[in-house]
Amino acid sequence: MTAYFYNGNRISAPITFRSNEPMFSSDTISLKTERSSQNAQRWELSFQLITIESSSLSLVGSVFRDAIGSVDTMIMPQLPSVNEVWAAGFMNASATYSAGTTTINISGSGLIPAGSFIKFSNHSKVYLTESTVNGSGSTRIHPGLIQSVPSSTGIQHGSNCFLTYSRDINDIKGITFSDGILSNAGTVNLIEEI
Repeated sequence: MTAYFYNGNRISAPITFRSNEPMFSSDTISLKTERSSQNAQRWELSFQLITIESSSLSLVGSVFRDAIGSVDTMIMPQLPSVNEVWAAGFMNASATYSAGTTTINISGSGLIPAGSFIKFSNHSKVYLTESTVNGSGSTRIHPGLIQSVPSSTGIQHGSNCFLTYSRDINDIKGITFSDGILSNAGTVNLIEEI
């Protein structure tokens, strides 16, 4: 299984991948339910870290690196079934796509399995693929593109897909000392910066 790291500390399973998509629901006078969306979406991750042995460095990192408003990047964790089969290679968008597009054609080499997180090299948004692309093919992505993607734009996947994030302001700033030697940073909640 591939190991993922946050600020130098190994992430411990379980990891929660939450697709935050605000929706509104209301009932009409005839009790018909109407739902609408603003077509906005961001990924939110929650996880814990394996017990930390370098408590002083973790405390410093928690207080200084995760300051309010700070933005950082890390490799976007992938599901184990994706990690088992993805293959490195250069892939790109085979045409120009406008914002809102949900199906893209990919050309190149490599393998992007269904359920992969990918990015386009011209912006920082992370997308989820619906189907497997082996070398060349098409897949639906979620959400729809938040900005246009020119033809031949590189697709970053696997260990090249980086999440741009900020830490939730409700997380603790510090560590919990467990037994005089080991410490824990509590639950880490990251919010994708778009």
